[in-house]
Amino acid sequence: MIDWYSPAYKAGGPIQSCRNLVHLLSPDFDFYIYTGDRDLGDQHPFDAITFDRWVEGPDGVKVWYASRSGSAVHLKSLISALAPDVVYLNSMFSVRFTLSPLWVLHNMRYHGRIVIAPRRSEEHTS
Repeated sequence: MIDWYSPAYKAGGPIQSCRNLVHLLSPDFDFYIYTGDRDLGDQHPFDAITFDRWVEGPDGVKVWYASRSGSAVHLKSLISALAPDVVYLNSMFSVRFTLSPLWVLHNMRYHGRIVIAPRRSEEHTS
């Protein structure tokens, strides 16, 4: 889970780090990226992107561009359907893509591994 993912680019390094991780590990792992529907600072969602459903991305990754109307109940159903072995959260400080998912995972008694990247979200830097 990451606030911004390709085609987003304005958040810089975190997007590229995740893309590189996916590219290098995709031959051995299936990736499902849950991300936002717009780039850093943008008021409007991406053009020509399908929202709130899995779409095929590069390297065979599946990407879910979540609209702002998404809810914790919706996220719970996605996690339950996927039953991931590992959930990677790309920022310690993202309410939408770390704290809310952690709450959902805790309440559904998720028993897989959770990895939290110790980085700040670009949205919260000064």
